[in-house]
Amino acid sequence: RLVSDFDLAPEPLRKAPTYKETVTKHACCAAMLHFLGLLEAMCPGKEFPELRRQLMHQFHHGYLDTDLVHVLESAVPPADLKSVSAFRAVVVQIETQAQAEMDATQAEHARQVREATLAQITALVESDIKALRQRTPDHVLKAIAAAKDLKYVKDRQMQGDNFVHTWMAEYCHCEMLDETLSCKGNNVLPNVLKYLGQFRGIAGTQYVLCLCDYTVLPANVDYVRDSVELLANLLASSSNNVGLLQLPLPHRAMASSTSVKHRRTVEDLLMKAKINADSVTALLFEKPADASASDKRSLTQTCLNCLFSGFDATSWSASRVLQECRMGPFPLLKVADFLGYETSRKGVPLHEGILDAFMDGMGFSETDRLVIVDLCPNRQAEFARAAVNKMIASEGKSCMRYVGLFRPEHADVKAAATVQLQILSLQGSKPIWPSSLEDKFPGGTPEHAKLLALRQEFLNEFPKPRALSQMGRQASSVSQQTQRLAAECDYSQDGEPLDVERCVDLATVPVAELKETMLSMVTGRPGKPSIMITAEYALWIGNTSDSPLDLCCSELCGFGMGSYSDRPVRSSSEIRISNQSNKHTP
Repeated sequence: RLVSDFDLAPEPLRKAPTYKETVTKHACCAAMLHFLGLLEAMCPGKEFPELRRQLMHQFHHGYLDTDLVHVLESAVPPADLKSVSAFRAVVVQIETQAQAEMDATQAEHARQVREATLAQITALVESDIKALRQRTPDHVLKAIAAAKDLKYVKDRQMQGDNFVHTWMAEYCHCEMLDETLSCKGNNVLPNVLKYLGQFRGIAGTQYVLCLCDYTVLPANVDYVRDSVELLANLLASSSNNVGLLQLPLPHRAMASSTSVKHRRTVEDLLMKAKINADSVTALLFEKPADASASDKRSLTQTCLNCLFSGFDATSWSASRVLQECRMGPFPLLKVADFLGYETSRKGVPLHEGILDAFMDGMGFSETDRLVIVDLCPNRQAEFARAAVNKMIASEGKSCMRYVGLFRPEHADVKAAATVQLQILSLQGSKPIWPSSLEDKFPGGTPEHAKLLALRQEFLNEFPKPRALSQMGRQASSVSQQTQRLAAECDYSQDGEPLDVERCVDLATVPVAELKETMLSMVTGRPGKPSIMITAEYALWIGNTSDSPLDLCCSELCGFGMGSYSDRPVRSSSEIRISNQSNKHTP
């Protein structure tokens, strides 16, 4: 640097540097080397030599001395490159270039993430659509009807719910146990006794049949003990109460010692509770005629007729079960109809036969009351189904009532099979596109456009359900929307879905050419169809007037037909059409 200053000075002004000038130049050289080292650390290696040459050229001409001296006097090491004007432009250029490269790298990474996310979403959506297509046939998907505002469906649903609640309050009580299956807590016994009193009402003699199905002994021993103690309390309350206890039934997967152990466990609990179980009854089964050779189910099961030891006699002595000490043989349920392999399941008709066997010979009068108390239902709650079927079949004339203690596992006995979707959602039974997917990608990106195209394909196949209908304008001319019942064809029912392309109008015959033998007929009022029942019990719907008859979607044969009254039809038969019972009543 000293040589450079001497050579660059005009010849008349050349002189040897003083000590003070030499010290200043030495400090500037040290600062220059320091800043060049900082620049080399942040600058790409291939560009540094050229930048160093340019900066050294400026340094040798003395252009950087002022900034370097100022930095040495005012800045704290290691100082900032931008404090020197010559370095500032270079640093800004390097930082701008580095930021651009970083932005490009981040943009590439973001693009790769968006592509991977789109591929994942597409795969999940296609998987869900495939599952939805398997649930519903193609011809049904193509025939999805537009949503219609069916107010009468809502009214009928409310009317049906009210009827169910009223019927259950009169005929049944379901006591749900908690997860511990404890029959002592939560006022289980007081609730059972309360409903026994309510079901009796002003009736005459009340009989109670307690049921404990231990065909498959529950693993919770405390639950078995509590149910036996509850059985003892009910039997001790009256000699009109009797219990039927089905002992554990051995099967192929159970060792003989385990079967004996289970039976001894139940018998020990009965003895401890002072329950007289000396009356042994054989429950006989018969296999279906088309049963396979691999069906190794037992054809007998040992049952105990339980009485409280404090009573010398029971009012159930006239029952056929206690007289013959056997029940059946009853047909077993086909193995093909099992919901999984459950040895405790024998079929609802079989349990109806057990109830009939107990009632046979008792001679219940109209004022008597029989209460079925199901203390330990099997997995399918078949005694409950049997009791409900018999009460419904009696059309309100049954003396039977039902009280059941259900475990949490009974809540999903007939749970409808639902489609397991991974990313799509279900609104009722209709699939919908989640709104959260629309925010997955920024607007304007190719991935966002592809996602919108995928969404449109989904909506073309599964239209969005309409939940709102526009009401008329009010006086303020403000259009309001009110929540209404929106209905579409529901294809999610059990079994095969309805064929929407089926021909509903099976036969169209002029009245004058009708050759059917008429059993009975009801002539429709204005705006209503005429209904005829033939000798083969075929139902004909027609128009007997000369004017055209246009019918909208509505109920038939009793549902919501408020304009019809309970009256005999024009026939010698006893067939009536009633809007009170909502069905044909012979």
